[in-house]
Amino acid sequence: MSDTVNAFDWQSLGEGLVVDAPLVKPAKLSPHPRLDYYLVFQHRLSIIANGEAKPPLELKDHLIFQAHDFFNLDPVDHADVYLLRLTLRDWPDEDAVRILRNSVPKMTLKSRILINDSVIPTLGTIPLLQEKYNKNADMMMMSMFNPLERT
Repeated sequence: MSDTVNAFDWQSLGEGLVVDAPLVKPAKLSPHPRLDYYLVFQHRLSIIANGEAKPPLELKDHLIFQAHDFFNLDPVDHADVYLLRLTLRDWPDEDAVRILRNSVPKMTLKSRILINDSVIPTLGTIPLLQEKYNKNADMMMMSMFNPLERT
């Protein structure tokens, strides 16, 4: 997530609205403590129920929890950023397109979809144990969900 934080100009949002469709917990989006944004954390109801009880302290005043299935139209209108973390890689093409299409009608001309997915590094550029872990995780995801890793 730190690459996403560093690669995107969060300060340009000013008072921004960010919709986060993550794996399990809300992200700390910005190293800039004065950034005034609201983060709408979307997930299945069971995950949201757990999260509302324990919001991260650094996000407490900026966090809105919302149950949402990303295969349905996004309920948030006109967000500045629709953030998809480790999401699209887990789904075949048709489903990934459905997920994206459910945000697009709610966007403005200034809205952005920000995709934060992992990329398996070139062989030999990371320690062997990490390479094995990455390959095993990739194979497990492929056998369980029929996803498509994209470049």
